[in-house]
Amino acid sequence: MSGPDDLARRGSRAALALAGRSIALRLLTFGGTIVLARLLDPTDFGTYGMIAFVIAIWTAVGDFGLGAALVQQAAPPTRIQLGTVWTAQQGIALAAVAAVWLLAPALGLLGPNMPAEGVWMLRVLAVGLLFSSLRALPAVMMERELRFGPLAAAEVLQQATFYGVAIGLACGHAGAWSFVVGGLAQLAVGALVVNLAWPHLPRVGLDRAALAELFGFGVAYQASTVILTIRDAPLPFLVGVSTGTVSAGLMQFALRIAMTIATIDEMVARIAFPAFSRLQSDPARRTRALETAVLMSALVLAPAQMWLAALAPAAVPFVFGVQWQEAILPLQLLCVATLFRFPARYLRQLEFAQGATRRGLAMSIGTTALTLVCSIAGLSILGLSGAALGFLVGSVAGLGISIRLAEGAPGLAWKGYWSIIGTGAAAGLAGVAALDGIVGALFSGSSSATNAESAIVAGALATSAFSLVCLVGLFVTSRPALRLAWQLARASGSGSERPSEAPNRG
Repeated sequence: MSGPDDLARRGSRAALALAGRSIALRLLTFGGTIVLARLLDPTDFGTYGMIAFVIAIWTAVGDFGLGAALVQQAAPPTRIQLGTVWTAQQGIALAAVAAVWLLAPALGLLGPNMPAEGVWMLRVLAVGLLFSSLRALPAVMMERELRFGPLAAAEVLQQATFYGVAIGLACGHAGAWSFVVGGLAQLAVGALVVNLAWPHLPRVGLDRAALAELFGFGVAYQASTVILTIRDAPLPFLVGVSTGTVSAGLMQFALRIAMTIATIDEMVARIAFPAFSRLQSDPARRTRALETAVLMSALVLAPAQMWLAALAPAAVPFVFGVQWQEAILPLQLLCVATLFRFPARYLRQLEFAQGATRRGLAMSIGTTALTLVCSIAGLSILGLSGAALGFLVGSVAGLGISIRLAEGAPGLAWKGYWSIIGTGAAAGLAGVAALDGIVGALFSGSSSATNAESAIVAGALATSAFSLVCLVGLFVTSRPALRLAWQLARASGSGSERPSEAPNRG
């Protein structure tokens, strides 16, 4: 069994690999979205968003958590377990593809303006479930061993494949098919690369005893994943069912941009779950790891998301085009909402890592119910922006219920988290004030200023105001978190095991 020093070293390497992967993916996503937003229209985004939600549910069902059970168990997986999981994964994927092909004609019942060719888009995209199943076991085993280097490289190549294919087809006026074919190519490349990185073909066969042992944990874990997919993915779907594919496309666009940076929590969570699982017998280190994950994520995400929200009124029309103007307020609200999701995710990961599946599942159900109820209520009252506002309210309430349900776990430095969030909010308001006030005064009555000039000046002034408030605020209110971040950076650079001290608790 690996010792603490080895786990720390592998965790540091995993963090560096995923950090590089995260930067590359976000650059690809942002650049690719700019191009696609200018080549395609909201209807194309909306059609794909509604189809992708159907596939997302099947993807979330996955292998019923069999792979996650292999990561969570303390003992190394046996050859029988590996063969059983691989065989079950392929059988589940084949059944899912068959079901989607048979049920695809019902897609037209989901909302107005759904094109007839959406049925074949759904069927083609469903084939990707087979590629996902072939990728699943190698990815799980490398995650268990914290070998994220090959996984990071594969995911960057996948994303590059998606946008390369999608942009090429969009240039040829393929519409929503650009997303569909790009997504299928992405999954095929991912399956190939990951299997080359982990070239261990398990034996085909099902062992009932191994299957029953893994299902106990796996079903509860995967049920949580399905529930959270229903919480996070359905905004474009709900809007599309209610008002059509154009509004769904605007929401899909807003969600895609808001999540470009926010999904850094997925990177942290991928390391956190296997790391928490390996630290089941060391509560003190597990608590420090959880606290560090929350504070460092907040330190990165709060300034980034609030800055994006502040600049959206000038940046969206200038960068993506005026056809996305109506997505600005939903985008701003979704950026704020993401700041209340990642602590709940890490708390839930800790519960599952400890084998507390009922509590982890209860967290998923509670957060999903709150978010869906609030989003649907907001959509029915205020339309597109109301759905995003409801998502924000539900995210805040979901964090509260997660903290309440996880109160048996050691407490975290919530004062530090809220200080960082508050500083980000204050900086965001300063940026908005610069955008609305100073820029308006500068350009009112000036006929020589072009839209491009206005957007550039507005962005520069808003960023300056934002940065000043954010830096001063973090220095005044969050010095323990900044000190921890510096220690982590030095430890990563020098190869040390961990920083010498934890942040002050509050």
